[in-house]
Order: sequence, then structure tokens, then C-alpha cells
Amino acid sequence: MVHSEESFTAIDGRKEAYVELTDPPPMLVIEVVSPGAESTKNYKRDYQWKPREYADRKILEFWQIDTDREWVKVGTLVSGFYQFVTFRGEDAIASPTFPELKLTAAQALGAGQSSTEAIDAFRLTENVFRQLNRDLKDRSSSPP
Repeated sequence: MVHSEESFTAIDGRKEAYVELTDPPPMLVIEVVSPGAESTKNYKRDYQWKPREYADRKILEFWQIDTDREWVKVGTLVSGFYQFVTFRGEDAIASPTFPELKLTAAQALGAGQSSTEAIDAFRLTENVFRQLNRDLKDRSSSPP
């Protein structure tokens, strides 16, 4: 989850970093979906229920990372619904919120099946978003 300044301020100081319904929405939510066929509860929760909940919260960008299907779906909120673009393999992920992002689908997916590679991919993704957050703060504090 990448917070806007407002959503970060709302959760700052809480024992757990959760977002309440009354808090400003985060800028971006990234979900690693649970394994499961389309008929399972996991699939319905991750691909049907959560997108509706996030759209209702007006979260402008929502990613679904699915290691079983080997894709990253980037959803942009348009008229109350997400329009998704699917990225696979070495496709560069295009983020409307973070156009400077330099991350491939393979990097976000973990670039392999081993837990070490998955952890490395998570750390890479986390570092990319930390840098983007710093860049956003620098831009907002710089005079035009």
C-alpha cells in the first residue's frame, strides 16, 4: 500500500497500520492474490469482492499480483470501476500513479519459484516504491 500524505497521517501512531473506512484512501494498493481456481472462495474474494471494495473507497490504482497465473494486473479507477491492463514476463509495468516506475512483471512476481527470489523481488518492489514516495515528497515540497 502506498499512502498519500493524508492517509499516512491518518494511520500514523496506530498500533497496527490499517486504514479505516473514514480515513483518506491510499494512493495505491497492491494485493498478492491467493491461489485458487475461479470457482474458489479465494478467487472470488481477490478478483471480485476486493476490487469492488477498493473502488468504493475510491482507491485510484490497484494491482493484483498472481504468481500462479504469472501476471500483474494494474487497475485504474474509471467511473467507479477498475480498468485492468495485464503485464507478464519482462513487460514493464505501467503505473498511472507512478509513471517513473521501472519494474517488470517478472520482478514483481518474484522472478522464480524459490522463496529467496520472492523475498528479493519483494524487497526490490518495496525499495522502488520507497524511492517513488521520496520523489513525490520532494516534488510537492519544491517550489514550481
